[in-house]
Amino acid sequence: MYAWRDGSGWHLETVDSAGNVGYGNSLALDGAGNPRVSYSAGTPKALKFAWHDGAGWQNETVALTDRPPEFTSLALDAAGNPCIGYRDNSEYDLKYAWRDGGTWRVETVDAAGDVGYDTSLALDGAGAPRISYVDWTNQDLKYAWRDGTGWHTETVDPDGGRFTSLAVDGAGTPRLSYLDSSSKDLKYAWRDGAGWHIETVDSAGEVGLHSSLALDGVGNPCISYLDGSNGDLKYAWAVITPPGVTAVPGGPVLPTDTDGDGLCDDVNGNGRADFADVVLFFNQMAWIAENEPLEAFDYNGNGRIDFADVVWLFNNL
Repeated sequence: MYAWRDGSGWHLETVDSAGNVGYGNSLALDGAGNPRVSYSAGTPKALKFAWHDGAGWQNETVALTDRPPEFTSLALDAAGNPCIGYRDNSEYDLKYAWRDGGTWRVETVDAAGDVGYDTSLALDGAGAPRISYVDWTNQDLKYAWRDGTGWHTETVDPDGGRFTSLAVDGAGTPRLSYLDSSSKDLKYAWRDGAGWHIETVDSAGEVGLHSSLALDGVGNPCISYLDGSNGDLKYAWAVITPPGVTAVPGGPVLPTDTDGDGLCDDVNGNGRADFADVVLFFNQMAWIAENEPLEAFDYNGNGRIDFADVVWLFNNL
């Protein structure tokens, strides 16, 4: 089924009723807001793709399998072409399918053991596929990406993870949320030139089930997830602080960049840019010049911290 809401309430439509269908479904919207769905079918056993063409729902078979595939994850490239990451439940492999014109093509991403659980697919700015998934054989949380030479894989967390959700920011940095299989905590991981970094988001009970990650307009992570201990649906978010920035004396927490331009306009770290930031910057201008990274506080770009930055900050509230 496909559900959507408008001004009159919720509406439901049947996408596909041909047999036992709909397992492991994943939804994406094209540039015009039209729904696209990937899913598993049991009769016949296949990976399928459905779309709404304005008049009704259409569907086609992506790949026939000996067993119904699992954990499909759908993304659309810049031209609206569907791309699907999924677990081949016949061969226990992670696979990637995409439609090239009118033809579906399938590649094996990882065949080393029993892999491809909790697949999450994202495309970077160039349309290259990235996939987070679970290696069940080794109980590892893994990440795969494709470049001009083929597919590559690496371990994100050797302690394992479930319910992975992947997003790629504007700089091409992979970010993912997941349930830590050992601690039962909600974790957040990202990768830079030094490797993978992992943070605990929520550790109050068994949390992080069915996590779903999205990045806001400035790249801040936002996660919805299930608190299994209390049966609550929860939401977590973070505001990014540029590297090297420390708390300014008089500010309660780390300064943040509220609009993603690399400048810490939230000087006191209260989550917004306001007049209190102007006052704190003016009072601590000498300390900021000596202790903070210039590129994060040189608002007017003149190569130094001075009163002109105070004026800029005030004018841009």
